[in-house]
Amino acid sequence: MKDQGKSWKDIAEVWKNATGVTPAKSSLPNRYARLRANITTMSEMDQNNLLTAKADVESAFEASKWERISQRMQDPGTTKKYSVSVLQKQLQKIGTAANKAQSPTRPSNGAE
Repeated sequence: MKDQGKSWKDIAEVWKNATGVTPAKSSLPNRYARLRANITTMSEMDQNNLLTAKADVESAFEASKWERISQRMQDPGTTKKYSVSVLQKQLQKIGTAANKAQSPTRPSNGAE
């Protein structure tokens, strides 16, 4: 029915008449979206286009991400503008230090 241009209100009314159950407002649209996602197939060309588009968007995001991080650091008062490589290295160091701090210590002799 949705493919025929019917509104969700009309579809819900037909559903209620057919089943005797009044669906919640989002139930039928959500169910329809899940079913469409599960039964839709893509050609190999479209699948390749999807992968290429995803890679392009992620690459563009990655390129702008660190500049945006640098700008955001200056909002709360960072006075120095750091290069992308410095920010990445510092974040790596912070992450490594945080992981070490959270790791449980084990006795060196193997006894527990």
